[in-house]
Amino acid sequence: MVYNIEEVIQFIIEKTKVDVYEKTRRRRTVEVRSLVFYILRRKFGMKDYEIAKLFAENGLNINRSSVFVAVSKAEMYMNYEPYLKEVFESLYPPKKTELKDELYKLVKSIPVKRRKEVEEKIHLIIDSWSWKTGVAEENERTLIY
Repeated sequence: MVYNIEEVIQFIIEKTKVDVYEKTRRRRTVEVRSLVFYILRRKFGMKDYEIAKLFAENGLNINRSSVFVAVSKAEMYMNYEPYLKEVFESLYPPKKTELKDELYKLVKSIPVKRRKEVEEKIHLIIDSWSWKTGVAEENERTLIY
């Protein structure tokens, strides 16, 4: 689907019930605004200063460095706030190659702060298979004597 910039912004406002042009630092508004910046940057190829100018024309004075930071945080927001990902995917459905198995989805839903802990647990589970069977698995990473 091809959308223009105004349609995308209006769709997001209607879907989330958040005014992205409102001058506020409320968490939900910041996250939705970040999603808008992300789409404008990644899907429309707009530069940070162009996004800042667009928002200034609509009553929200924001500088280009704030746009840059918001774009860089958008994927993180989409990972821990499912409603943002739903809005994004309703505009831009994932391609067949982007669909992942259930394990991948679970890992993506893990908060960034907890990923190292989960990675260690997964390694322990894999190691335990070889300990229990006495046979090294194909992708074993350590040998324990």
